[in-house]
Amino acid sequence: MSEQRGKIDNLYYHQHENDEYEYILSQIKNPELNSSEQTTLVKIISKNYFDSFEETLAPILLNIIRAGCPLYTKIEIQNVLSNGKKFTADLLIENLGSIGENQHLKLPSKTSGKKTYPIARDICARILQKMDEIAVYEICTNIQNNKLDNSQISESLDVLGYCIFHNSLLGNEDVLKTIVNQTRSEDSVCKWKAIRALSSFKDNDFVENYLTDLLDKENSDIINSEIERSLKFIR
Repeated sequence: MSEQRGKIDNLYYHQHENDEYEYILSQIKNPELNSSEQTTLVKIISKNYFDSFEETLAPILLNIIRAGCPLYTKIEIQNVLSNGKKFTADLLIENLGSIGENQHLKLPSKTSGKKTYPIARDICARILQKMDEIAVYEICTNIQNNKLDNSQISESLDVLGYCIFHNSLLGNEDVLKTIVNQTRSEDSVCKWKAIRALSSFKDNDFVENYLTDLLDKENSDIINSEIERSLKFIR
């Protein structure tokens, strides 16, 4: 069962923790590895090699998730990638909305009842949510430069809202402007996500007034409900 779920194999770890990079790289690609061994190699990569070989390793690790892997392997890879820098952040942003089938493709039937900001459903967005400042900066740069499609923007708004909710210093004027612009999107999911992201700007008079004004103009019941929910967080 441990092997099927990809739990780390401690014996295998101690046997290989000091192996050379080229050997670890060849083994992580080995289709004959079992899941526990693969997870163990990811941990060794995290400890010994990821900082030095990020541009080679990040795509390989992300492709393991894309191909499908057990829970513990996925968790270990997420932990490694979340410690990446600009290259990994841009790689994850590029792949937003393209891995898995759990993303919001249409408006939900009701707003969330959670009292904190929801964790993203998209796997790349979940990793970016752990990257804090670098994720926020790179996402806003990509949106402002019109490099993202609606699917990518939708998932990136989850990241912005979550990061700002947990670190208000990230919600600067440039980031706020980027989110507000998406509330005018013709894509209903992007618009809804942007309104939810604005809930992270607590005690912000501009956001409160903006959403209050938007509430008087919006026709969608679910978006109006999201505006009302955001206003409760802000006030």
